[in-house]
Amino acid sequence: VKELSPNDIPHRAVFSGIYELPIGPGKALLGSSRGALARLVEGWQMTAIYTAQSGIPLDISGAESVGRSAKLESGQSVNNWFDKTAFRLRQPLELVATQRLPDVRSAGRNNWELSMLKTTTLYERLRLQFRAEAFNAFNRPEYSSPVTSFTAGNFGQVTSTNTFARQLQFGLKLLW
Repeated sequence: VKELSPNDIPHRAVFSGIYELPIGPGKALLGSSRGALARLVEGWQMTAIYTAQSGIPLDISGAESVGRSAKLESGQSVNNWFDKTAFRLRQPLELVATQRLPDVRSAGRNNWELSMLKTTTLYERLRLQFRAEAFNAFNRPEYSSPVTSFTAGNFGQVTSTNTFARQLQFGLKLLW
């Protein structure tokens, strides 16, 4: 029997970048600043990490496929993730099993992590870095897999999420 691996994730892309703002001594904006003003405006950076990935295949338990796709043409929702009528109740002692659904998967990932960093030179080789970081910056939910037990009352519904709500983190780092 040929079937998809339970860990099959056919698409995954991660993009990251860092941008140093052109502000402060020797830069395009306020390039001639000195003293306290120079310390205030120098060393600002922005970073971003974007992650996108497909979901994993679903295993339906206690049911058999009636021979057609369970993918909804009208779109998925948390209350109706796949076509529930594409399955029938498995009979006792029936020696067949539903394979993993090839065309219906759990929700994937679509996440941004953003941060702002400010590095200030205190002495020649001593620097202080302030960090403000946002995990799941746009507060997008990442849905868990839908309920795949055919006899459950909420069969085909997504009942939870995998992600945390937006989290903010602040920190100071001494570099030498």
